[in-house]
Amino acid sequence: MSEAQPGHNGQIRSITERINRLEDEKKTISDDIKDVYAEAKGNGLNPKALRVIVRKQRADAKKAAELQADVDAYMTALGMADVIAKWNPEFVGQTKRTFHRAASLDIEQALEMARDISVMMARLPAGEPTT
Repeated sequence: MSEAQPGHNGQIRSITERINRLEDEKKTISDDIKDVYAEAKGNGLNPKALRVIVRKQRADAKKAAELQADVDAYMTALGMADVIAKWNPEFVGQTKRTFHRAASLDIEQALEMARDISVMMARLPAGEPTT
């Protein structure tokens, strides 16, 4: 165990106060979430089913973000980052929706989709893609 060094009292106090404040906020948010589930139950909905849906949505969003990050990294490694920067926002939105759908696929399907996208990307001109 490390010993508190002289002069660390202020830092220790600051850190513990921040942690306590965050714990209070966490409890408040947790209580708010419980209230929403109670409201849903009062409206005839099944809170357990809602919890499963929320958990799945959060997992899917995480998978989609991880997949997008991998694609961005691979495209950067291939020198294609400048191509992405020139894309119009509508096309980028379509691409993001595609990756979101990919998150619901199993790994083999997602890899196959990534390969297909790679082939399509190789066929695009250096400028803005057509939709």
